[in-house]
Amino acid sequence: MNSSQTLHLRPGTPLTGAIRPPGAKSGTVRALLCGTLAAGTTRIENAGSGDNIRAMATACRLLGARIGEGEDRTWTVEGVDHRLPETAELDAGNSGIVLRLLTAVGAALPHCTVGTRNAASLGRRGNHEIIDTLRQFGARAAGRGDEACPPLVVGRGAGLRGGRVTVSGRRSSQFLSGLLFLAPLIGSDVEIEVVDGLSSVPMAMTSVTALARAGITVDVSDDHLLYRIAGGQRYRPAEFAVASDASSVAGLLAAAAAVPGSVTEVSGFAGDDLGTAAMIDALGTMGVRIDRRGSVLTCHGARTVRPIQLDGSACPDSILPMAALAAFADGTSVFSNVETLRFKECDRITDFCHELAAAGVAVEERRDAIIVHGRGTVAGGTEVFGHHDHSVIMAMATIALRSERGLTIRGCDAVGQTYRGFFDDLRTLGADVTEVPDAAGAADVPDTGAGTAGSPESDAREATMSDERYDERYADSLRRITEGVRAWNARCAAQDPAVLEVQPAPGVWSIKQNTWHLADAFEATTIRLRAMLTEDGPQLLRFDADEWAADRDYQGRPWYEAIAKLNEQLGRLVVTASGLDAAQLARPGRQYNIAVNILGRPTEELSVLDLLEFEAAHVDEHTESTVKIIDEFGAPAVGAPAAGGPDGQR
Repeated sequence: MNSSQTLHLRPGTPLTGAIRPPGAKSGTVRALLCGTLAAGTTRIENAGSGDNIRAMATACRLLGARIGEGEDRTWTVEGVDHRLPETAELDAGNSGIVLRLLTAVGAALPHCTVGTRNAASLGRRGNHEIIDTLRQFGARAAGRGDEACPPLVVGRGAGLRGGRVTVSGRRSSQFLSGLLFLAPLIGSDVEIEVVDGLSSVPMAMTSVTALARAGITVDVSDDHLLYRIAGGQRYRPAEFAVASDASSVAGLLAAAAAVPGSVTEVSGFAGDDLGTAAMIDALGTMGVRIDRRGSVLTCHGARTVRPIQLDGSACPDSILPMAALAAFADGTSVFSNVETLRFKECDRITDFCHELAAAGVAVEERRDAIIVHGRGTVAGGTEVFGHHDHSVIMAMATIALRSERGLTIRGCDAVGQTYRGFFDDLRTLGADVTEVPDAAGAADVPDTGAGTAGSPESDAREATMSDERYDERYADSLRRITEGVRAWNARCAAQDPAVLEVQPAPGVWSIKQNTWHLADAFEATTIRLRAMLTEDGPQLLRFDADEWAADRDYQGRPWYEAIAKLNEQLGRLVVTASGLDAAQLARPGRQYNIAVNILGRPTEELSVLDLLEFEAAHVDEHTESTVKIIDEFGAPAVGAPAAGGPDGQR
């Protein structure tokens, strides 16, 4: 599978047959690390084989373990009995749990570096929570930037001390899991207090259970916020039976449920591993019939899908496939309490909602929720992007299989993080999956693939747009947008964090609020451009800026999230808008507020070029707002471009 694999899935064929998904990544990587730290031989049955599991296996070998892989998915691990090397350079693949487990255990070495080759995904994820706590243990610990993005450099070895430490669990339980694995290596009593709440109790308890099997007792408070590990405990060899991966099971069940007439057997079910049982119950509420027979689940395609209101914290790894299935319900589904999804291989709320919208689904996002307005059908017929995330890819496959025209999904290789054979298994079940050729180099950011209309009107537009001044306007718009954000980054990086939070007057946005708004505006403009480049004269998305600011809690959310999203959305906008020819620049869309109220046009029609020029002026306007705040409250600002027009309804 090449790094830019693009697949097209056609709808309608029932999925029939029996599949055993690979063992869970979460269970396999924990078992591998337990076995590595123990004395003697650990046996792992039904081990997974995804890319991230292999990254953990490679790292464990570098820590001194000897790992054997059997043909029947049974692995053996000869451990090091707490004796770790002096130094190690480890690659975490594209997995947050692998990164956090290795970082914590790496602090027990004199010197360890944990990095990733996936700069566009895991390389952007912050880890300051675990870095801060490792320092409480006396470790040397640092990462890249204020958020401590990879590579992470840790160590202190025998110099670590026990005692009581605190860790934030709001963004992820993985920070806690890493510290639990480190605690027995310190040698003295450890107490870990979780502050800011714990995003996923099931994931934390998966670590506690794995440690117990390896001989490490963790005393857990009733509220799951205090963890005590007595000193003197040592890892022991054990046998691990890994359940099928929860996200993989969810992906298969949702895909089968989406196609009426499907009868698909999925084996490897093992109770409530990472919320699998809660996911099955939720699918039942949505009208999906799932029969259980021991470890085998038989899913029947659902002719009617019912909407659902679900607290997703019980089964976070299964939310995206269920949200995809909800697009085919008649009514609105709400998947709440899932903010932890923002801190996965991608932002599984914003990025996933973006792709759902591109496929034709009516969807909204909240800070901690996904809201799907099901209409019974989804048009499809478009191209979507996997965002380097296996869960997004499998969920979009569900959309494709029940949509009217199917979907083309780019970046499908990333499904191999957990389930290398996902699309092969779909083919085995009967799905029509074909590879799209000539996709090299297209995996980083979604593209539009727009063409020309070929009508007399489009020919006339092309002749008009061939004038050099239109080329200059096009180039100038892209330059102002990209250089404006580049200056924005430099300007804000020079400020004290408090300056970014300042609201100069009631109702006047802070720099952070301006940053969030501009990121959302880029996202909206990208959606508009994609519609204009692929549809004839579409009605374009509009949003109320103040309403989005309130709903998305611009001021209450962290600065680092705002600036990260701004740069991410800029990348998507620029790739979508780059390389357009004259006919594409002239393609029209309709948006009354921008065309009439802001640009002063006599009708609501505007072209692609008009929209790009509007967005360039929009960047200028908000740049001026930030410069005013910095001039009054912060460090000297670099030069700012000229200002543009008003916001309001956009």
